[in-house]
Amino acid sequence: MEFLRLDQLGKQFGGITACNNISFTAETGQIVGLIGPNGAGKTTVFNLITGVYKPSSGTISFAGQVISGCSPDDIVAKGIARTFQNIRLFRSLSALENVCIAVDRVAEYSLVQALLRLPKVLRSEAQTRRQAMEYLDALGLADKAELKAESLPYGLQRKLEIARALALKPQLLLLDEPAAGMNPEESVELAKLIRTVHDRYNLTTLLIEHHMDVVMQLCDKIVVLNFGQKLAEGAGGEIQTNPEVLKAYLGSGERSKRRARN
Repeated sequence: MEFLRLDQLGKQFGGITACNNISFTAETGQIVGLIGPNGAGKTTVFNLITGVYKPSSGTISFAGQVISGCSPDDIVAKGIARTFQNIRLFRSLSALENVCIAVDRVAEYSLVQALLRLPKVLRSEAQTRRQAMEYLDALGLADKAELKAESLPYGLQRKLEIARALALKPQLLLLDEPAAGMNPEESVELAKLIRTVHDRYNLTTLLIEHHMDVVMQLCDKIVVLNFGQKLAEGAGGEIQTNPEVLKAYLGSGERSKRRARN
């Protein structure tokens, strides 16, 4: 079942075209990879989906509703969450507090009730901590709950961002280079964890990633962007052998083909 649709999506910044006529879909339960060279328009697509930017042209539909131009808050409320290429944690707060903030985003009590410390609020706070610990545990971070985010190794900060995104209870999860800065062993481990979380929470996932081993291991479908346009779309095997993709994204010649297979 079609869950996310981008239809002839375009975005201009003054005289610069960041995205032009991009169309693709994600089916319910799929992991879709979005790859391409730096500057290809991948993060711009994420920003358009999540309401950070408004499209200059085209439409975005999610779960049968057009969401083009909705505010970021509305996008979250509709069931879409994301992580960022540059980690955006509350560095001075603990791992648990970072996730609790996201859980509280969907809490069902008013500011007045919170200030009065009513029983409903106290019960909700206890439940918030339990839920936050569940998400930390899902990412292997339960034993780091009380540590400040800034004290965590880089790879664990990446996992904490994913835990915080999950706490928003999304149906569609957007991951922007989750394996950035990781070595090959760490990236393979993270790919397994993403698959586990994806299945456990019945997600549809859109993934930007430069680690091709992660992309090939995880993705049901891959969309390739280049210079703000869609260059190719297909399964991993098709993308690995597509001459235009090899030329634009991986370089040319036998060396690039070997890199694509690895």
